[in-house]
Amino acid sequence: MQQSPTKPHWQPDISKTTFNGLRALLISSAATLGLIAIFWWLTSLINPEISQFDRAGLAGGFWLRTQLPYLNPIFQLATWIGTLYGLALQTLIVGYWLYRRKPPAWLSRLSLIVLALLGAAIWMTLLKHGFARPRPSIFEPAYQLSTYSFPSGHAMAAAAWYGSMTIALSYGHPQSRRWGIIIGLAAMAALIGTSRVVFAVHYPTDISAGWIGGIAWLACLRAVWHGISWQRQRRQAS
Repeated sequence: MQQSPTKPHWQPDISKTTFNGLRALLISSAATLGLIAIFWWLTSLINPEISQFDRAGLAGGFWLRTQLPYLNPIFQLATWIGTLYGLALQTLIVGYWLYRRKPPAWLSRLSLIVLALLGAAIWMTLLKHGFARPRPSIFEPAYQLSTYSFPSGHAMAAAAWYGSMTIALSYGHPQSRRWGIIIGLAAMAALIGTSRVVFAVHYPTDISAGWIGGIAWLACLRAVWHGISWQRQRRQAS
C-alpha cells in the first residue's frame, strides 16, 4: 500500500514559531500606538489655564516638601539618579555585570538598555522644544531651571530605562522573582517622577506624559526587535 507523504518534521515548528513571533510583533505595535494616543491626549491639557489635576498635584508636592522635610534627601537622591548622568552610570554598572556574567543574549539585553536611554534622551529634547511649555510658577520651586517643562525628561528616561532593565533582568528568572524585579524598578521610576513634582519643577501632566512617552519608546523598540526576529525565523524556516 502506498503511504501518504509525511510532512517535513520542521513544519509544526515553523507554524508555532512564526505565529508566536507575529503575535509578539502585533502586541508590541498595538501597545506603541495605544501609548502614543494617550500621550497625545495628555498634550491637550497644555493650556494657559492650569488644570485642577496639575494644581492639586503641585499642592500635594509642596505640602510634602514643606511639612515632611526629612523626606527631601530621598527625593533629591531620586532626582540625581534619574538624571542622564545617573542613568548612564547605572548603565555602565549593569553593562559590566552583564559582560562578566554573560547570561543568555546578554549583548541584546545591553543593547536594549542603551537604546532605551539614548532614544528617550533624544525624544524628550525634541518634544520639550516642540511644546515649549514653561516651568510651573504656582509654588516656589526648590531650584530654578531654564529648560522647558513638557514632558519631564526625568520621567521619560526613567520609564524607558527601568522598563528596559525590567525586560533585561527578569528574563530567565522564576515568576516570583520576576515580579519582585518589576515592582522594584517600577517603584524607582515612580519615585523619580514624583520627586520632580515635590520640587515644583514639573506639572503632574509633565510627569504622566514622560512616563507614557518612555514606555511608548520602549514598546516601539520591542516592536522593532520582534519584527526583526520574526523575519529571521521565517527565513530560517524557508
